[in-house]
Amino acid sequence: MREYAHHQFYGTSAINRPSRTEQIWIMIQLARWGETPFPRNWVEIVERVCRVGVFSTAARELGLDIS
Repeated sequence: MREYAHHQFYGTSAINRPSRTEQIWIMIQLARWGETPFPRNWVEIVERVCRVGVFSTAARELGLDIS
């Protein structure tokens, strides 16, 4: 395993799937830093942006390990 491999988005063995929890955390940080207003509909925004189903379908079609 390479040094700093934890910073890779894609490696030889598997890929990182988008995380709704991580997306909410990023939105909170952006709002906290004044880059964007605090939305009232956090979940709706994350569902529109973080499309795990689309990502999973594309990864499977490319033959990538998404387990």
